[in-house]
Amino acid sequence: MKKLNPRLSTGTFFLPPPDWMPLCLAQQQILDWSVQLDIQRVHLNLALITPEFVNRLKQNNFAVHGSNLATVPDIQKAFDLRMDAFSTGHPATSYLWTASSRDGDETPR
Repeated sequence: MKKLNPRLSTGTFFLPPPDWMPLCLAQQQILDWSVQLDIQRVHLNLALITPEFVNRLKQNNFAVHGSNLATVPDIQKAFDLRMDAFSTGHPATSYLWTASSRDGDETPR
């Protein structure tokens, strides 16, 4: 795709690591694959997200998205960890988070 249109912004969804894999190894593999694939957006399951990892990704110019966030606390945690965006299969939950943010609970960043 990038050969057809180099301005396209691309990304990849990453699943949580298998139980045997340390989180730091999974995070390093995500960073390595993201560079190798020449993507700009990294979509992460909440299990992969730590403040340090988000900082590393942003230092490498990746936009960081929380993926498949299903609850208001999950969405809020993602934004507390400086996510750029999120996806959810629960639009009503997204609306509840947005409404609670407007009511002063938290301000989206």
